[in-house]
Amino acid sequence: MFALRQAWRHSGVQLLFIVSNPPFLPLVGYLLRVFCGTPYVILVYDIYPDILIRSGRLTNGCLIARIWRRFNKVMLERAEAVFTIGDVIAKKLTAGFDPRHTPVGRIIVVSNWVDATRIKPIPKEQNAFVERLGLVGKLTILYSGNFGMTHDVETIIAGARLLRSFSDVHFLLIGGGGKWSWAKTIVETEALENVTVLPFVPESQLPLSLAAGDVAVVTLGKGADGLSFPSKTFYSLAAGSALLAIASGSNELARLVHQHECGLIVDSGDAQGMVEAVLRFREDPGFLETCRRRARWAAETYYGRENTAEYAKTIRSVIPTAVGEEQ
Repeated sequence: MFALRQAWRHSGVQLLFIVSNPPFLPLVGYLLRVFCGTPYVILVYDIYPDILIRSGRLTNGCLIARIWRRFNKVMLERAEAVFTIGDVIAKKLTAGFDPRHTPVGRIIVVSNWVDATRIKPIPKEQNAFVERLGLVGKLTILYSGNFGMTHDVETIIAGARLLRSFSDVHFLLIGGGGKWSWAKTIVETEALENVTVLPFVPESQLPLSLAAGDVAVVTLGKGADGLSFPSKTFYSLAAGSALLAIASGSNELARLVHQHECGLIVDSGDAQGMVEAVLRFREDPGFLETCRRRARWAAETYYGRENTAEYAKTIRSVIPTAVGEEQ
């Protein structure tokens, strides 16, 4: 309701730029289009209701899912332009609507971006956050971000459990969300001394906490392939962390790791595979360093702020006065 009230107050704007998270937000843009004639473009991060269906929270043929998909079709085809963040997600989207009905005539894929001048590698000896946690000299496996339904936190915990005898390997889990309390309870109940679970850190501490990971774990739970692409991936690249992707099926995350040769991939639910990946990083410092260097290079080369120019370019093509000239 807050989003709708705010949008209604500014209903005289030339164009709305709407994102798909939270999943009800596109409804705001659609209602303003219907009642005020305000055009909108939409950036799709995650595909709903498919995520809820694959996670078992909705059934494929239920009334809610049918209505939701029908609304998605109408809402996307009424947009001036539809953006998304990866080719696999774009392909999934075309199963639910015809992009030729939009003025642009296609789905525009724009990679996520990260400020690589703010998020960057920091030697552990110079990182106060790392020193405070006593992680200097340890291989740090970092998971930072949302502990949500599409994130395979269970495999991380299972892998940490199997690696508890390796005193030089430590798991650092930072964030919040539905599975955070579960993870913290398991770690405390089982006395997993090789795991530290922390809540989200203040924004000012992000450059330090993200740089704490020698290896950054990025996950997609089973069934989330092709429906989501964790934005934390790009922050991990900028921090110069090797990636350990936990994902199955055809997905953007695995494609990125393969493309840049910046880490390893294991299937969702494969705790033993995760253990083997961690030990590969531990036992081959040269491989770890190469992955870290390639990750940072990818962030600087492919995922910088300049990616946002594609949004302005497209918007200008459909509504020339919606954005000013580039500075």
